[in-house]
Amino acid sequence: MHISTPQYLLEFSILLILFMGCIRNLKLHPSEKSSLLAGIPILCMLLPGLRLIIPAADAGMADHVVGAVSWLEADWNILIRNLSTANLLYSIYLFGFALAFAEFLDRLFRQGLDLNRLSITRYFKTALWPSGKDGSGMTKKAIAGLSLLGNQSDSLLIERSRLKTSGSVQRAHYLEGFLLQLALLIHWWNPILWWYKNAYLAESRRELQGSVMPSRAVRLSVRDQTPKAVKRIFALSACFLLLANMPLVMPGSNPFYDWLSSLEQKSQIRYFEDLPELEPLASLSWGGHKIPLAAVHSEDDLAYEVYHMQPFELHLLRYQNMQLKVGNKKPGIQKLVGRIGVPHSDELSYIGSEIDFIDRLPRLSSMGEQTFYLRLETDKGQTWVAVIAVSESAQVYNSEGGLHAIARDVAGFKRLNEEDQKKTSPYRFTWGDMEIPLEKYASPDVYSGFIEITLDSFLQIVEEDMRFFALDSTLEIEHLSVRAYGNPAWRSVIWSPEIITNSAVLDSKTALESLGKQIGPGDEITLYGRAGSLYINTIAIRIYDPNRLYQPIIRAPELNDEPAEYDYQLINRPGYESLLRIDTLNARSQRIVDMYRGKPDYRIVHVPGFKTNERLVNSWESEMDYMSKQEDLSVYSLEYIYALPEYHGFHDTAVQLNWGEMWATPNSEVYEPDEYELNRRESISLKIGEESFAIEKALVDFVQDGKVKGMYLLNEEDLLIPHVLPKAGAETSVFIQHLVIRDSVGKRWQLPAVFAFHIGKEVNSGEWNLDIETAEEGLPTLYTYDGSIVFENYPLSKMVEELLEVRPSRLVFENMEEDPILNLRFDGESYRKKSAYEIILRSLMKKYGFSLKNDRVKGRVIRLQVNYDEKLLEMQYEGPEVPDDEKIQSFDPEGYHLLRSTTLVELSELLEDRFGEIFELYPTPYNNLPFNFSLVLDNLPSVEQQLIDDYGIQLFDGDWSYYAVKIRFIR
Repeated sequence: MHISTPQYLLEFSILLILFMGCIRNLKLHPSEKSSLLAGIPILCMLLPGLRLIIPAADAGMADHVVGAVSWLEADWNILIRNLSTANLLYSIYLFGFALAFAEFLDRLFRQGLDLNRLSITRYFKTALWPSGKDGSGMTKKAIAGLSLLGNQSDSLLIERSRLKTSGSVQRAHYLEGFLLQLALLIHWWNPILWWYKNAYLAESRRELQGSVMPSRAVRLSVRDQTPKAVKRIFALSACFLLLANMPLVMPGSNPFYDWLSSLEQKSQIRYFEDLPELEPLASLSWGGHKIPLAAVHSEDDLAYEVYHMQPFELHLLRYQNMQLKVGNKKPGIQKLVGRIGVPHSDELSYIGSEIDFIDRLPRLSSMGEQTFYLRLETDKGQTWVAVIAVSESAQVYNSEGGLHAIARDVAGFKRLNEEDQKKTSPYRFTWGDMEIPLEKYASPDVYSGFIEITLDSFLQIVEEDMRFFALDSTLEIEHLSVRAYGNPAWRSVIWSPEIITNSAVLDSKTALESLGKQIGPGDEITLYGRAGSLYINTIAIRIYDPNRLYQPIIRAPELNDEPAEYDYQLINRPGYESLLRIDTLNARSQRIVDMYRGKPDYRIVHVPGFKTNERLVNSWESEMDYMSKQEDLSVYSLEYIYALPEYHGFHDTAVQLNWGEMWATPNSEVYEPDEYELNRRESISLKIGEESFAIEKALVDFVQDGKVKGMYLLNEEDLLIPHVLPKAGAETSVFIQHLVIRDSVGKRWQLPAVFAFHIGKEVNSGEWNLDIETAEEGLPTLYTYDGSIVFENYPLSKMVEELLEVRPSRLVFENMEEDPILNLRFDGESYRKKSAYEIILRSLMKKYGFSLKNDRVKGRVIRLQVNYDEKLLEMQYEGPEVPDDEKIQSFDPEGYHLLRSTTLVELSELLEDRFGEIFELYPTPYNNLPFNFSLVLDNLPSVEQQLIDDYGIQLFDGDWSYYAVKIRFIR
């Protein structure tokens, strides 16, 4: 179990005091006391030291000097800037150690001892028992100790004792003094140890005085007293072991341990930088992990720390409880929500509550790498954020999306960003003449970088050398991997550049063919690996796309469709009294009512039969501030909703808010400004499943650049013809919330949902043109030529499959009543295939009313893994490029297939189409290389045997999770 440095020093001192008290009270011979006083300090250093691990998160100022060739080459500017209390104490300690060591060597040389012939065995034989009948061995050790550690005034006593003692003083007799001097060299600053030294010298003097003047000495029976002393010392050692662990195991001792930890943290604060604003340290105790929490304030920035955890550690935590700790207090977790980011996907899985999270942990712990973004709230309205990266290589997935998702519920419409890096990093990455500064991503040495460049610029550097720099010095590259995103064929491909000492370069085939010919605007290249002491989390290079479609910064939170389980709700309103919504007549709620009754900062609102999913709700400061500045809009205008029960009848049902021809569920597709202008005066209506609801009141917020630009409270008449709503500029989101709805029997409810209509940037109609019309049944045909894409006789479902570029086995259609056959033509010379497909898909979603959602689906998945790459590489294709329609030749009815110049990705897609199962690939450098295969695809077991025998490829299946696209029709 680890302890901090201050705790180690404190325990060392406590142990010295306890042993001193024990030795003082034992009825021992003076020689025995001096032996214990010499050896015990070493034991005091070792016992608590067994649990001491000094953290190395901060390199400290010493690293800036020690690594230099000479003191003249040391970077003293960096040393002074990094100077802290801990560094200063360390420097003083080194000077004190040097002085004490020099004095000890001087004494040692004056004694003329030869340490090479020191007999340790002889010492342990005579350490506690006198040698000889007259006890002359003890007297000789007292002479040696006093001559080694004593003062000049002791010389006369030493000379007299030598004359009275038979035989000469041996080298082994000096070992007691060496032990005590060793402790003094290491802990020269500790006054308790000097107390020990004085006590040792006093006992040695008493022993020598007894030998010189026997009449004044009081001799005790050594045989009777020594075993008892040994027993007492061992008992005291056992007691101390319990005492040393008290701060970590005893109930109520956490404040003591926290004080020691905070003392050590404060000692690391540098003198020459602004002192941080101290606030109560918050952490989340989960099993044996202490996860740091970041406090959420009203400012735009959130300074958080990523906590890294291995996948197997998450597996061990699946049944452990969580405990929130803020300073010295342990408040309960009133609410826990969050998101889960996974590799290679922008989609986030929703965590609705602490119970939901705990219930899903056994399944989550088997899913491998992932990142948890958790938001925790206390009953006092405090909000904290934890980012937990479950990864073997310090990977963090979808940090921007995860933080924005949980921030939407915390800070209203303000955007939360990562901590602003004020300090310039000394590290950078170069690829040819392109340079990317590397910023610290996680402790201790995890870095990342990002740049967006044009396609032409990237093609000029793709064959150049890649290097990492620390200031002007190159770092040795240990390993480096490259992945690309955009082309579906890249999804399971890793390229490994050739590393030559301090540089790496892609081979010409990868650079010119795999990337050079296939990459385009909007695609992204990522690099990760290790260089020197740096771990490279992600270096992302995005190819600039001038026609990239608008993506909203803030989105409406997903509907919480879990059954309502809480009987009360606290609404925190900055600057106003907080509200407690509760059914005061419910016997189970009386304890909560009594807790808040009579408090001036709270007002109890009685809601018959109240149930909710969220026990704590924070009103957004941005909204409260905006309303306080409006003459016709007040915070009290919203209090009508607080006396209404919440409506939760939308479980497993599509919730759809229609605004003219626009719709949101709860987020809309991105509409163009002219589409919004056509619909902004149309009625707003709500549909939950097959039932329509009347909307009596709603609050409409206009948000641009993360800030509230306008707010309107609409009644039932306004919602039918919302003429009061203004025009909206480009890249604006319109949020509709605080809905009061009326069901078919006239009962009023509050709908706990937020809907968002997103308005994109202006689009010049001359840049592209899209025509969609119905067609007759026929052979589906796709034509692609310069600037145009034409679909003929395509069913909508098959067209969606083609546009998403997803295998049909990974698509799930819900509520699809008909599958219209369409003819579609897209013309746009400046739009590449990827951008064109995105525009077509968005247009189809608006026209035919469906939404898309990536979901992890658990089911049977067959994995392809290269086990014997020697066999596979023997079949690598080296000939000229083969057209796509000639790569695969099949010979019926035997099912014999001949595959030429086929990649493993293409092979997995063929097997997926042939057998209707999900086939996944482990990312390897071989996945995008062309090979020749000859297979009989009559049944899956036969194919499995052929692949392992002939090509070294193993197929194995399991109950894995994979991504499927859910397509839900809402009209």
